[in-house]
Amino acid sequence: MSLFEAIRKRGIFYHPTEEDLFAEAFRESQSGVRRDGLWARALSECDMDPEKAKATYFRMRVQTLREESSKLIAELLQTESEAIKKRESDAAALVIAAEQQVIRVLDESKGTIDKANAEAKASTDSLLERVTSAETANRELGSELLGARRELDEAISGRAQARLEASSYRAKWLTLLFAVIAAVAVAGVSMYSGHLKLHIG
Repeated sequence: MSLFEAIRKRGIFYHPTEEDLFAEAFRESQSGVRRDGLWARALSECDMDPEKAKATYFRMRVQTLREESSKLIAELLQTESEAIKKRESDAAALVIAAEQQVIRVLDESKGTIDKANAEAKASTDSLLERVTSAETANRELGSELLGARRELDEAISGRAQARLEASSYRAKWLTLLFAVIAAVAVAGVSMYSGHLKLHIG
């Protein structure tokens, strides 16, 4: 795995060491990879001596690898930062949408609850009115029943008194009748006795 592949794979948390940079430069030299522009510069600094230019090129390549890896890490960091900002923006938009949805649901629920409360209050008031009317009717009916009971008791008492008076009246008449009969009987006996004396004498 090349240095730049390792950076892309591990991301912004990977920072190559000096050893990693030299190892990458060595792998390039071993595989025959060479930057022509950088090699020309190394030759020019070494009086076009290829043997001396190799060491100079190697040091220059390590430096360019350091710069290029830092640039790549900076680009990855910028990309990750933009991705984080986008995720934060998307999350904020989702939160706002969720809050709006909650507010809308709460408003709808409030309307439903208010309507249900109003219907329940109307039903309760109607039931209370019916109960009150029933209680009033019961009281009036109870009062009427009590009055009727009182009148019935008075009527029964009056009938009993009338019967008692009638019985007393009949008893008085029977007593008087017996007295008259007795008197008549006594008178009849006396008259018969007197008449009998007259005949005997």
